[in-house]
Amino acid sequence: MHLVRRCCAQGKPPIYNTGSTTANRYTDTMSKNRISEPRVAGLLGLAFDAEDGHKRITRGGNFLLAGGSAQTHGPMRETIIQVNEELDARGLELADISPEELRDLLNDAQS
Repeated sequence: MHLVRRCCAQGKPPIYNTGSTTANRYTDTMSKNRISEPRVAGLLGLAFDAEDGHKRITRGGNFLLAGGSAQTHGPMRETIIQVNEELDARGLELADISPEELRDLLNDAQS
């Protein structure tokens, strides 16, 4: 089998082409790296119903809320604050929970 060494950047191990597809080669390399890299998570909330000319923006460590009327931006803000309070109470970060757990937290905060 013919191997071709590709240049590597900044101390990462070289990638060898063994005739496999590019997608498989990079997917295998990425999945190995993903395990050791820290996860980053954030929420983005957008609303487009503002007709009063106000630009509402609320930022937090793991979220950004933009737009909306007073009637929609306020509830978005309260929901994300409740989710963050629950995460703090559990000693977790947003990146530590699954999408399903996030869905459940959001649903609980809205009810």
